[in-house]
Order: sequence, then C-alpha cells, then structure tokens
Amino acid sequence: LRHLSCVRASKNITSRHSNNRGRGKRKSLSSPGGSSMKAPPASRYLENVVVETTPSSASQLEIMTRQEKLSNDPDAGTKEAGSMIKNLVCLGFFLMLGPSLIMVNKYILHDIGFKYPITHTCFTTLFCSVGIWISVHVFGIKLSHAPIVTWRFYIRNIMPIGFFQGATIVLGMTSYLYLTVSFVQMLKASTPVMIVVFLRLFQIEFPTSEILVSVLIISTGVVMSSYGEINFSIIGVLIMLCGQVAEALRLVFTQKLLKNLKFTVVESLCFITPAA
Repeated sequence: LRHLSCVRASKNITSRHSNNRGRGKRKSLSSPGGSSMKAPPASRYLENVVVETTPSSASQLEIMTRQEKLSNDPDAGTKEAGSMIKNLVCLGFFLMLGPSLIMVNKYILHDIGFKYPITHTCFTTLFCSVGIWISVHVFGIKLSHAPIVTWRFYIRNIMPIGFFQGATIVLGMTSYLYLTVSFVQMLKASTPVMIVVFLRLFQIEFPTSEILVSVLIISTGVVMSSYGEINFSIIGVLIMLCGQVAEALRLVFTQKLLKNLKFTVVESLCFITPAA
C-alpha cells in the first residue's frame, strides 16, 4: 500500500512539473546570497514524501481493488465462491477422515489384537506408494520437481525425512496399545514445544519471547491434562513422547534439507512415502 501511494504521489508531482513547464511558469528560486538556482526535480520531492496508511484506508483500497477485479472479470465472483466451497469441502473431509483414521487404527491394534504396528505401517505406506504410482504413471500427474530429485539428493535430503516420518507413524500406533485415544491426543499437543526446541538447537529459527510464553502455556496444559489419567502408562507416555520428537525432527529436517522446495501433496507422497 505504501508503494502504491508513493507511485501515485510521484505521478501527481511529475504531472504538475510538466504542466508548469508547458505553461512557461517555471521560475528560478533565489538563494539568500542573491544567486539563483533551478527548481529541484520531482524525484527530490519524493524524498520528503511520507505516506501514512490507516487500517480504514487499507480496507478501502482492498475493497476498491476487489471491485475493480470483479468489474474486469464478470466471472471472478463465481470463481471465488467456487474456490471457497472447494476449500470448505476439503476441510470437512479432513475433519471427518482424521478422527476416523485414529479410531480405525485403535480398533485394529487394540480391539482386534493385531499388535504389529511396524507391519501395519508397512501396509499403510505400501498402499500409499502404489496409489501414488498409479496416479503419476497412469493418470499422468506431473511432478514439477522431478529433475531436482536425483539419487544423491534423495539419499541425502529425503531419506532422513522419510525415516522420521516412518518412526512417527510406528511410535504413534504403538502408543495405542498402552494409552487411550483421548490421552494420546492430549499428549500430541506437546509437538509445538519440541519443534521450537529443535529449531533453536539447529539454529534455524530463534523463538521470540511471545513464542516462549506460548510454549510454556502449552507445556503447563499438557502436564495438567496428564495428571490424574486413569489408564496412565509410563511406557505408553515415553513411546508417545518419542513419536512427538520424531515428528518435530521430521518437520525441522523438512525445513532444513528441502529449504524453499515446496512440494505438492502428490510430490510429497511420491518422494517421501516410499522412504518412510
């Protein structure tokens, strides 16, 4: 907004100087000593221009930009509404499938008695790998980052991320053998705390005081929720905490090794899932 205002101010000043030059009204400025000097160019005025944008002016400019976009493209409103509906549908599926997957894993590992979380993880990742292979090679989904992912890059950058992703899934499923679903979800709230700690240890980011206060509040809440748990198991808690450490390391390594490479969902499944 500040840049747009400066551009508009520069256009106004330039137009004024061009009008004065056309009318022959450009005059010399007298200095205290009597000597004359030419009027400074428009760029000199821009150095002293200070543009202040208030929240009301910013919102008005945003509304004007949106109205201009709608006037230029009659179908822009329909496209925006369709995109919003699509996002809401995806969010609804996510909110529905996430808890369903947790309950199914709990049922398979605890209720049925299939106490083999590593085998269960292998079946899960195998199914994902086959499904993504069919999507890429049969339906022709393009992988934009495929030229970058060489064997050397895959072993050095993606294999560690896949290892921690697999460890997160295995340890998370193993915790269902000892803890209840509700207690596991409360312990998962400690993940942001570990992420902040590992980001600081690897010197990727340095948390501010506000983040540290938030982390302290989260830690206090996790400790309070753990106190008085009926089905408390020290083995289950340790397994779950190790899983959260693996999840935090996965996110940290993703930021450190992949850097600015923004993989799509299909690319993440195609490259990282087989490594997991």
